[in-house]
Amino acid sequence: MREKLEDFAEDVWGKALRGLGQTPDGLAQASGLPLGRVKAVLGGESDGEGIDRLAPRLGLHPGAMKRLTEEPEVDPAEVPSGVKRFVTPYPVSGYPEMTVNAYLAWDEETREAVAFDSGASAAGMIAFLKENHLQLRYVLLTHAHGDHVAGVPALLAHAGEAEVWLHEKENLPQATPFRSGKEWEAGKLRVQSRRTPGHSAGGTTYVLHGLATPVAIVGDALFCRSQGGVPAAAYENALTANRREILRLPGETVLCPGHGPVTTVAVEKDRNPFYAKG
Repeated sequence: MREKLEDFAEDVWGKALRGLGQTPDGLAQASGLPLGRVKAVLGGESDGEGIDRLAPRLGLHPGAMKRLTEEPEVDPAEVPSGVKRFVTPYPVSGYPEMTVNAYLAWDEETREAVAFDSGASAAGMIAFLKENHLQLRYVLLTHAHGDHVAGVPALLAHAGEAEVWLHEKENLPQATPFRSGKEWEAGKLRVQSRRTPGHSAGGTTYVLHGLATPVAIVGDALFCRSQGGVPAAAYENALTANRREILRLPGETVLCPGHGPVTTVAVEKDRNPFYAKG
């Protein structure tokens, strides 16, 4: 079933503009295109020549931008057995349809489980834990923004013995801080932490081993066909961290973002305007 992308073409243009500190006026002068046409392209208009002239100036792949302009929905990657995605609404001003993802992974034999973020509500995750007789061992947080941690108290009310962990550059009263590189085990599952800052100071990607397919929970570091929102001061470092810590993983690795569809390393290296090459 096809899903809408978290970011459309206009969102990607906007993130690149802000990250590089550029303006439509500056792009118009640099590209030689009329300002009205530049604004139309930045607003998501399908203009092949305009995209070809503007995308490279923002470090974006023209072909990937054209595809994004024409394809606001995608077929998401399949989440492997032993991992479940929970989608909860988190409406904000100007974006009432916003949703947030959280994930649960478990060992089929020991029934030990690991939660990655809680979403806006943990009700669905708690119901799944109960129905499937799973023991929640850890709650590993990608970052401390409210939409990703709102359900943590409910998870602890359900499983008070569960340990909540968060990178030391983030803050949440219920969480124990850790440094990048820390690992956890739950049955046959092994989870490795990799720091992917930018959207937040301690943003963390969790690479999950022990399933049929490798999985990385990337939080808001990376979205399907897009990039997490990053202030200009952290922009280049965020792109570098994602290339190093996420996109060097095997191509079949399933990427589970904090918002929007699930994807893979291979797809993002080919179709994400921020990272595609050639």
